[in-house]
Amino acid sequence: RRQLFLLEGARAVQEDLRRRGLNVLAQVDSTDSKAMLHLHLAEGASLVVVEEPFCVPWLAGMESLCCHPFRAPVWVVDCCSVIPSALVPPSKCHRAYVFEQATRQLHAE
Repeated sequence: RRQLFLLEGARAVQEDLRRRGLNVLAQVDSTDSKAMLHLHLAEGASLVVVEEPFCVPWLAGMESLCCHPFRAPVWVVDCCSVIPSALVPPSKCHRAYVFEQATRQLHAE
């Protein structure tokens, strides 16, 4: 239900932006997703906005995106955490459980 709710919200924003002249495409990964579809979409984009990955295997997707030559700027955003990633040491971002332990005190504040 939560995922459906998020997708319905994204669809509403997409329609609003389309009315303003902006074409928005979203890629939702699944087990049958086409490999490298994100690179194909990025090649024709004016702006690429991606969720900031914090752990394997999603880091590999970000690395492939950043190594691929295309003209559009890439904005990396953190949509899932109330703790800005800049407050977390890079050494604490390689595994989800390490990130959780490192941010426990910040969540309590």
